[in-house]
Amino acid sequence: MHLNHLINKLVGELVFELKTPLHIGAGGFGAFRSLLRVDGRAVIPGSTIKGVFRRVAEYVAKSMTGSLSGYEKVALKCYEESEKGIVYVERSGDPDYDASYRRFVEALREQIRNSDFRGVELATLLDIGYGLDELRGETLESDVGYELFGDFLAANCPIGRLMGNGVLAGKFRVFDVFLDVLATHIRPGIGIERETGKVKENILRF
Repeated sequence: MHLNHLINKLVGELVFELKTPLHIGAGGFGAFRSLLRVDGRAVIPGSTIKGVFRRVAEYVAKSMTGSLSGYEKVALKCYEESEKGIVYVERSGDPDYDASYRRFVEALREQIRNSDFRGVELATLLDIGYGLDELRGETLESDVGYELFGDFLAANCPIGRLMGNGVLAGKFRVFDVFLDVLATHIRPGIGIERETGKVKENILRF
C-alpha cells in the first residue's frame, strides 16, 4: 500500500489576465513592502497561487460533506488551518466523530491482535511511519490517543489528498510565474488577519 499514489499525471498552462493592480509582497517588516523579484523579474510564487486553489478546494469539499460518509466526512469536519499548518482537531461530542473514532479503535485493535496488515486502519498508520511495536503499546496497553486518530484522518482527507497536509504529499503543483512589469505604483493597503479575515488594527502598508 502506498499513501496517496499517483495514477495519472496532467500538465497544463493557465493564463491570467489582470483586471486590477496586483501586489506581490516580498515579506519583511515596515510599512513599505518591496516588490518580489527573482533575477530582476517580478514573480508570483507558485505557493501563492496554490494557496488560492487550496482555498477553493476547501470551500468545494466542505460543501460536499452531505454526500460523503465515514472517515472522509469526519476528516473534513475536523480540518482546520492554523499557524502550524493543516491540523485535524478533536470533535468529541459530534456523533459522526465519536462513531468513527470508536470504529477506528476497535478495528485497529483487532488488526493488531490478528497481525492483519491489510486492514485499512493498521496499514495506513504503518505507511504514515508508525512502528508496529509503538502501535501495539498504544492500542493494546492504553487508550488510543486522538492524535493517532488525527493522523489517520489526515490520510483520508479529500483536500489533503489533492493539496497535501502534514501526512500526505500534495498532488497539485504550481510553478512560479514571472511577469513582465510595465509600471509600478505606490498605493496604500491594509493588513488582514488570516484567521478572522478581518482588518488588522494599526496596520497600513504600501
